[in-house]
Amino acid sequence: MYHIIFAAVIVIHIIAVFYLFGVINIFNLQPIYNYDCPYHLYYINLASHYHPLGHSWGYNPFFNAGYPTASTLDNALLQLLASSFSFIGKVVIMKLWITLFLCALPVIAFFTVKNFGFDSKRSLAGMVLFILYLH
Repeated sequence: MYHIIFAAVIVIHIIAVFYLFGVINIFNLQPIYNYDCPYHLYYINLASHYHPLGHSWGYNPFFNAGYPTASTLDNALLQLLASSFSFIGKVVIMKLWITLFLCALPVIAFFTVKNFGFDSKRSLAGMVLFILYLH
């Protein structure tokens, strides 16, 4: 019974994510301008500049008071993916990454609650409450 509810919550959540974002908006080249997406896009562009040169970081005097760009807390895996698959488009890669993470949130929430020692019933309830709060 819990497996059916678990799967139903995940499917409803994924449908809601694609409904709210729109599948067309994920694959266009229009960047996202809210929250911290411009920050991530800046570091994707910076990494795309340095990775073909064989460097994992570089000196940027215009950002972070001139410290090396590797001193940030940004997502290096996203930068590597965007640099490796730059033919798809850096903005599209970032949107796919965000969409993948948002679709995985119910599973992450379930196992987070389960990690605190709760049984499957309470973990499922915690996941549902988290998804209701999120939407």
